Amino acid sequence: NSEFTNISRYDNTIQAAYTSISGEFLSFGYMAGIRGEYTKRIFNQITLNEKYPFEKFSFFPSAYITKEFGTENQLQFSYSRRINRPMEWGLNPFPMYSDQYSIMYGNPLLEPEYTNSFELNYQKSFGMSFVSLETFYRKTDNLMTRVTELQDDGRLAMRSININNEKNLGAELMGNFNLFKIVLLNPSFSIYHYQVEGEIDDATKVKESMNYQAMLSAMFFITKSTKLQINGFYSSKSATLQGEMKGHLGTMASIKQEFFGKKLTVTLSARNVLNTMKWESTNYGEGYYSYSKFTPEYPNIKLSISYKINNYTKKSFESESEEIPSDGSFQ
Repeated sequence: NSEFTNISRYDNTIQAAYTSISGEFLSFGYMAGIRGEYTKRIFNQITLNEKYPFEKFSFFPSAYITKEFGTENQLQFSYSRRINRPMEWGLNPFPMYSDQYSIMYGNPLLEPEYTNSFELNYQKSFGMSFVSLETFYRKTDNLMTRVTELQDDGRLAMRSININNEKNLGAELMGNFNLFKIVLLNPSFSIYHYQVEGEIDDATKVKESMNYQAMLSAMFFITKSTKLQINGFYSSKSATLQGEMKGHLGTMASIKQEFFGKKLTVTLSARNVLNTMKWESTNYGEGYYSYSKFTPEYPNIKLSISYKINNYTKKSFESESEEIPSDGSFQ
């Protein structure tokens, strides 16, 4: 059906080079570097007979300063610039129909978004356990955001555009506790002020919210070859440029059993264990109000089996640990 079927071709070439330096100065450890990247992409919508080229050269600096106080205390400041590129499906301008009331378009002119991240982190070690407190400020420019408009035929049309920016200012408290060598707990809690700004309906809008997230991961070492892991997380409601995203709670569990000297591994996992996972959002604009709710399948159970034919282990080289990832940041 030519109304619903299309052919497209996506070519994306990324060329990059980086340099870095590291060392110590006045008992402070440091690492700094910069990465240059040239991107050339062409999205060819064959069905619509349209080509959309995009070229850009970008720089990604990174810097880390670390100070250790004894063997149990560490203070670190870091800065990095990162990139988030649009996915191929987000570039296709051919219409995609999800139901009789809504339609989705890709944006072939969509550009990457760039985030400048500043972090100050303190970590305290207790033997095999640690607690860390991180404060952060992150600003994303050229933000990719999905916006909704009401068409003349009554349908809601959704597409992603590059709007002004978003800002996150907050802190995260995280711990890693090894209890009696049989239980490993990894709790975390973050709270931050969120602000998004952009032009919608020929007007500049600014939306703000105080967001928080909590997560708990527990690993139980039942035997040397049997592990049980339980995860839970909660994300609070958050403002969006055209509405609000409701809070959501998720739970997961898995048990892994190893046989024959860890050659055979059997893992049974379950997602959405308590059937609490759901995503609810509201959107409103000129002439419309929309409410949507997405609930994943329940129960969602997966059994996976893997067997190692040999004892092959990839060799690691010192140079690999000094690489800068493709997002431009140091690890």
